[in-house]
Amino acid sequence: MNHVRLSIRVSCFLLFALCLSSRVFALNNASTVTGIVVDPTGAVVRGATVDVIAHNDKLSTVSTDQQGHYSVSVPGAGSYEIRVSAPGFKTAVTDNLAVRNSEESVRNFTLRLDALSEEVTVTATATPTLESHLGAAVSVLGSNQLAGSDEVQEPLRWIPGVQMTQTGQIGGTAALYVRGGNSDANKVLIDGIPMNDIGGAVEFADLSSSALARVEVLRGPNSSVYGADAMAGVVSLTTRSGSTPLPEFTYIGDGGNFSSFHNEASVGGKWKVADYFVDFSRFETSNSIPNNRFHIGTATGNFGWSLAPNTSLRATVRHDQLAGGQPNAILLYGIPDDTRQANEDSYFGATFDTQTTAAWHNLVRYGGLRLRSEYTDFAPTGIPQYQDSVTFASCTPQTDPNCVVADYLGAPVTVHGANGYTVSGQAIFQYPQQYPNTYATSTNRDSVYAQSDYRIRRHLLVLGGFQYEDERGYSGAPAIRSSAEIPATHFSFRAISKADSFTRSEREWKTISSSA
Repeated sequence: MNHVRLSIRVSCFLLFALCLSSRVFALNNASTVTGIVVDPTGAVVRGATVDVIAHNDKLSTVSTDQQGHYSVSVPGAGSYEIRVSAPGFKTAVTDNLAVRNSEESVRNFTLRLDALSEEVTVTATATPTLESHLGAAVSVLGSNQLAGSDEVQEPLRWIPGVQMTQTGQIGGTAALYVRGGNSDANKVLIDGIPMNDIGGAVEFADLSSSALARVEVLRGPNSSVYGADAMAGVVSLTTRSGSTPLPEFTYIGDGGNFSSFHNEASVGGKWKVADYFVDFSRFETSNSIPNNRFHIGTATGNFGWSLAPNTSLRATVRHDQLAGGQPNAILLYGIPDDTRQANEDSYFGATFDTQTTAAWHNLVRYGGLRLRSEYTDFAPTGIPQYQDSVTFASCTPQTDPNCVVADYLGAPVTVHGANGYTVSGQAIFQYPQQYPNTYATSTNRDSVYAQSDYRIRRHLLVLGGFQYEDERGYSGAPAIRSSAEIPATHFSFRAISKADSFTRSEREWKTISSSA
């Protein structure tokens, strides 16, 4: 009996020792996953819930501390799912996180805003900032507002404080005025690349809304970030990018009266560390008056590579080719002009972006612009008026050898005033000159922009930047183009400090410009 009791005691002791050694072995092989959780602006997210999941079972749950840091233990080597959630943000999930025994794995998270949350904008401060943290008036147009419009100017008309004017019908020259400022006092960007011509003008009639994901409009001066071009406002266009594992093909086609047709096709997706998006669109219409046919074709490409979890390289290109008749003021002259305006514009660039640490961000961007336009007057269409070159009296060319064309008149018209008065007559439409005649303009710009910003605290950020621009261009008839070309080189250095929740102070250190 005593022998049996001794055997039971020995067995229990051995079982206890085995369990204890297994427990110690498991503790010795336990691993840890740590990291920092931030929002799209780089500010830390406090109190975010971090769950560790394996085989659909929740193993452990922790919350981020005041510095947005978390540390959670996992049983040992294996593949785990880390899920991070916080109110107002979309849940972030990392699948198949490989963890080794007795090692610490680092995984940082950037939470995206929920669909019903406020927008993040970069236009006002050159860094991602929540709208509620801005001291400026910024409006953001998303894909829903841009859908169904052929031109960028259409949705811009709905923004408060913005006035869009256009002469004539579709394809007629269009200009943007922000809060009463001049139309050439707005900085317009596409994927961070300046679109302004030399002097600041932007022809919005040449900008289609195809391939655009969002438009940000800053109403008010922002010269400390963008220079003297942004005295009235800033308009920033962003191209769509691919996001689906399988290629997504899209085709849109529609038509209407005046022989109007619109076709657009795109393909985009994401494969491993690369994403891609390509779009081509064409719109054409005859409009409702003679010699006013207009067409525009746009080709867009957006290609991104994730070089590391916090480092990316992105290249974008956009090419617009358009042409349209210029009938002139047909209600005043009664006869359409035989002229045409043709443009060919290209915007291209590459951006290297790296989040070196949770607080330190760096960016380098190259941008290129090529603008070409040509205005051609093919032949006079008015009614010729003859004049003797000696006596300056009216004459007929059949009977007077000195009879020449003095000018060309429009058709007889009657103009009705708002006060009820009317006037009838013929206006001078054209003057004698060599036909056909052309007037061409050209603008070339290459720029490099480097930026480094550091978030000292949640609401305190310092930023430094350097920009170099090389511009060349000409305007005029072919005979004077070579002598009219004017090159210019610009340098600018900027240092900005920003406290986004309480006060906002910005200072531009130095701007140097030189031209030759």
